[in-house]
Amino acid sequence: MDESPQINVAVVPDQPAPLPEPNPITMARHHREVLRQITIPFVIGLAVFLVVAALAWLATASKAAIWANISTVFLVILLFVMFFIITAISAALAVLAYQLVKLLPPYTRRVQDYSELATYYAQVYSDKTIAPIVKTQATSASVRAFWDAIFSRRRR
Repeated sequence: MDESPQINVAVVPDQPAPLPEPNPITMARHHREVLRQITIPFVIGLAVFLVVAALAWLATASKAAIWANISTVFLVILLFVMFFIITAISAALAVLAYQLVKLLPPYTRRVQDYSELATYYAQVYSDKTIAPIVKTQATSASVRAFWDAIFSRRRR
């Protein structure tokens, strides 16, 4: 008899199991970290932004030009820092490439020697493998040519 096995299906409760109460020590530490890492930096940044916005709003035309020049300097400094980082990475890559060029030739010579050796062995073994077939075909061709020569002379 081919009876399929019975599968025990667990009864799914209507309500999920209640979660355990959070640890008060870790919760207090979490609240301190949230205050220290999120709330305080956000409030400081917002205050700095409001102060700068107020100064820009209260500034006269000459003060606005000064602030525009200061902003331009900060943008140029930012671009200079990014350019410096890209230049440093490029220089490091160039030095690495130079070191690799100094290091690699003996190893590439070894690889080249082994590939030439592999080519030599492949050629030798392929010649040994195909030699009987070539010899058989050559003998067959010479026998065929011999018989063709004999039968073509009789017809003349």
